[in-house]
Amino acid sequence: MAVTTVSPVPTDAEPVVLRRYAQFALDHLLAAVVSVLFAVGLFALALVLIDRGLLSREVGPHVIPTVGWSYAGALLLSAFWVQVWSPLRNGGASPGMRLVGIRVRALDGGEPTLGAYLLRWLVMAVDGQLFGLVGAVLIAVTPKRQRLGDVVARTVVERVRPTGTAPGPGQTSSAAR
Repeated sequence: MAVTTVSPVPTDAEPVVLRRYAQFALDHLLAAVVSVLFAVGLFALALVLIDRGLLSREVGPHVIPTVGWSYAGALLLSAFWVQVWSPLRNGGASPGMRLVGIRVRALDGGEPTLGAYLLRWLVMAVDGQLFGLVGAVLIAVTPKRQRLGDVVARTVVERVRPTGTAPGPGQTSSAAR
């Protein structure tokens, strides 16, 4: 007769934190690239318009600050798109989340609302402190691996598995493992 031992449920906070860091980096890299391309395009357009006489040369000193503020606005809008709009319209997953295989779900198992995504995004101001250390610590110590934004918005990040596969030993479908 074979003896079967049951090992304790693994604590996998490190892979969860790393997966979410990777998602954050990928999403914000995308937002930054889009914003830089927008700013470079705007700057090039201003130079062409000045060169062709369609804009006065007196506008020249104002081009750099205008492009800078436009870049900041584009960065804010692209971050909003990546963190709020894209997950809202794509089953809870931003582009970075799709790449690392995670998504956001409401605690009740349904789709998060626009308000929930906005709360998660706004509370990132706290979670992101000290290069994300605040959020990482919370993910590591909370039972459902939630950062403060998830707790406030009543959401959880879960791993996306290919259709028809069950969670592995010691894993549940409600935690990103």
